Amino acid sequence: MPTRALSDDQIENCFGVLAELRPHLQRDNFLATVRSMEEDGYKLVYMADQGRVVAVAGYRIYSNLFMGKHLYVDDLVTTE
Repeated sequence: MPTRALSDDQIENCFGVLAELRPHLQRDNFLATVRSMEEDGYKLVYMADQGRVVAVAGYRIYSNLFMGKHLYVDDLVTTE
């Protein structure tokens, strides 16, 4: 079952897996970037195996005139 990354530690623990998908990410501003994105509705969830993050998804639920209310997946990655 996915866990919502709410605490700073949970968000920071997702960095390694997300960096596999987005290698341009920098650890030093990762937390601030995610927190800023959360203000726009971004949510980060992860799955862990024996305490190690192995999958991460970033998504937002929003509405627009074209599609109405929908889910948009920004990031979806599993580690090797």
